[in-house]
Amino acid sequence: MVKDGCAMRARTNVILFAVLLAVVAGCGGSDSNVFELTAGTCFNDPPLDNQQVREVPIVNCSEPHDNETYALVAVPGDAYPGPEQVDAIAESECIIEFANYVGIDYADSQYLAQYFAPSEASWSAGDRIIVCYLFDSEADVQLQGSARDSGR
Repeated sequence: MVKDGCAMRARTNVILFAVLLAVVAGCGGSDSNVFELTAGTCFNDPPLDNQQVREVPIVNCSEPHDNETYALVAVPGDAYPGPEQVDAIAESECIIEFANYVGIDYADSQYLAQYFAPSEASWSAGDRIIVCYLFDSEADVQLQGSARDSGR
């Protein structure tokens, strides 16, 4: 989903790795639990020095923040469909939901999109939701305010 290659892919891979570790390790009941993110929740990247990330730091959207959750997508079926199928669903549905949330087509937006998706291990624990989130296309620029209906 990254519009521009390597720099964003590295950032995304670190975040996804941290979330997958959280899935395997299990998650607590904090309001910043990765499985409790909802559309409109803003959060910062998890610390990169902690390999047991279970949470993301929730931030009020009026404050500077790294990411904003914009959609939750249910993965259908009872059996884990495999990572390729989960990624295909996420890629398609997160792009559709992007325009509904931001108010502009993804290709025309200043934002990039990514997602947290169920792994085989988290599927076994009942995780069926893909969490779509956005961030600024400039890797070192934080968001200020909500992207909802921003048309950016």
